Amino acid sequence: MGSKKVSPNETVNSEKENIKLSDEKMISPEIKNGHKVEKALNNSKSKNFFTAPERVAFPAPVNGDINSEEFLAAVDDYIIFFHNFGLLFKFAINETNTFMKIIRRFYEENKETCKTIGNMLACAKRKGDAELSLVLLWLKRGVEFYYAFLKELHDNICLPVRQQQETSVLASVAYGKSLKNYHGFMAINAVKVAMKTLPYRATVVKQLCHDAHADERALYEAAMKHIRHLPRVVQTIDDIFDRLQLDTSSRG
Repeated sequence: MGSKKVSPNETVNSEKENIKLSDEKMISPEIKNGHKVEKALNNSKSKNFFTAPERVAFPAPVNGDINSEEFLAAVDDYIIFFHNFGLLFKFAINETNTFMKIIRRFYEENKETCKTIGNMLACAKRKGDAELSLVLLWLKRGVEFYYAFLKELHDNICLPVRQQQETSVLASVAYGKSLKNYHGFMAINAVKVAMKTLPYRATVVKQLCHDAHADERALYEAAMKHIRHLPRVVQTIDDIFDRLQLDTSSRG
């Protein structure tokens, strides 16, 4: 596409030198400046994380494309969600914040021609910018895991109590259905070990319900409603990559 192919590790390493992330919250500058994370993590009046008024759902695709502003706002919420799972997702949060910085910078520099994700990728291709398509590819793969994980958490609570599994098992199943398909041997084994450190379901539910009247079933029913457009979003991004003949072979 007119420029040197960039690996995910090279992208992350080159950007990390210029990004200072908070060790306490690990939030992107865009969210931090808007105080969105503070409200999301401390809003005790909300019934749960997914019904909080500041939540932004992934938008339904329109005419085979996705609104850029709405998509990026929804990714901000996706990042906030994983703050509730301890250190396991710290690297993923760092990496996603790095990706978002790259995407937002490109978007702001080309705002008039990047109103949709398809427009943005087409613009990057014209400019010979392989980096943007690479980080959007990995971001798309990350939200695939997000959907798979929330679906496992939701379906689990619908099972008889004796058949229900803990967070680490559910996350491992979701990983096997999503990100594992793009990872190499070393990454897979590292994730397998790290999954064992995930907090128990009760702890996660209490955190996501802001300690008040924690209702696991209501929480994950709200989650599925919140992400109801996500499978179509993922498929639409895949279709855009195919239409523009962009490289999707990158592995981590």
